[in-house]
Amino acid sequence: MPSHPFDNEHIQVHALPGENIVAVIRRPTRVELEDLERVWGAAVRALATVNRSSSCLLVDVSAAVGRNDEAFEQAFAPFRQRLCSDWLEVALVVSSLPGKLQVQRYAREDDARVTPFDNREAALAALRHVLASRK
Repeated sequence: MPSHPFDNEHIQVHALPGENIVAVIRRPTRVELEDLERVWGAAVRALATVNRSSSCLLVDVSAAVGRNDEAFEQAFAPFRQRLCSDWLEVALVVSSLPGKLQVQRYAREDDARVTPFDNREAALAALRHVLASRK
């Protein structure tokens, strides 16, 4: 799991104790284009030591201010692709139907296995089920 959890005003990265699940939690602050490397690049680097092939990722963006403007989406794409690649399973928690549709669109564009949820506990249950089925 991450040897150095990451935490700033925009995002928190930490391992769930006793589980092969890493959580990335977005805070309700707006991330500007010039903040992407500091926020998402740092989060990706915090996960560099995780064995992704045997771990799951929970990303909770339900508290975040959503963005879908073209410039932001283009600049954010490499960060989300690096963040979500190579995990056993990825669950992404959003707060709205448009957010869920956006996650599904990103997953198609990235050819990624990312499942959207509107509830963190349901997302965790799904990840735990995946891990339990591999034992």
